[in-house]
Amino acid sequence: MRILFVNDDGIDAPGIRALVEQFKDENEVYVCAPASQRSGYSHGVTYFHGATHVQPRNIPGAVKAWAVDGTPADCSYLGIYELMDEKPDLLISGINQGQNMSADIVYSGTIGAACEGLIGHVPSIAVSWCSSTDTDFTTAAKVTQKAVDFFMSQSVHDYVLSVNVPALPYEEIKGVKWAWPQPCRDFERPLARNYREDGSFDIVTTAPLSPDVILSLEGTDLYEVSCGYVTLTPIGLDLSIRSVLFLQKKSEKIFEL
Repeated sequence: MRILFVNDDGIDAPGIRALVEQFKDENEVYVCAPASQRSGYSHGVTYFHGATHVQPRNIPGAVKAWAVDGTPADCSYLGIYELMDEKPDLLISGINQGQNMSADIVYSGTIGAACEGLIGHVPSIAVSWCSSTDTDFTTAAKVTQKAVDFFMSQSVHDYVLSVNVPALPYEEIKGVKWAWPQPCRDFERPLARNYREDGSFDIVTTAPLSPDVILSLEGTDLYEVSCGYVTLTPIGLDLSIRSVLFLQKKSEKIFEL
């Protein structure tokens, strides 16, 4: 396959290099990733607003690689439509340093880049290693290979397959489960203003986010990963709440103009 690798941790991040090493022998591997760290950019894009600087890079194992001065979603868009000579058969976003579960899905540049691939009608997977400190991505790369084999064997690819891998040795992982996002935690944190001489000010955070509270809800991503399972979460582009639409249409009550 022709595989396009993107991420939000930057082109020099060890996670994306681990993917190249895992897939280079049996596939055409291409890398298009931000020139620097772009975590938390969600599905934001800059390609609408003017020129985007692209620097060709040499990554062992990759046919071609580019560092992009833009967002993760920019990288998917430019890789698919401009930089690759042919459209990729598969887009893999990751391997992210840290989990992408619960509300993280909304903020994640890893997920955003994969969703941009989905918009481009390219089967897309997002992979996250559930540790913010462990940079040995061997286990996550092996799991990614298994996930690709499974995903590409399916007849339908109209969703992003989000894969979260617990930070365990490969042989200690208990298995794989489908999971849905746990209800969101509170993202409020202490803020402060640092004033400048002209009266303007910078708003800064004064404390990190509190850690996720893992609820004992079987079938949710945070819980299943905490139990030692790889989780698969299908993510789509339809953000509407179908249950509300169904109930409203059934009641036939709506405001008048």
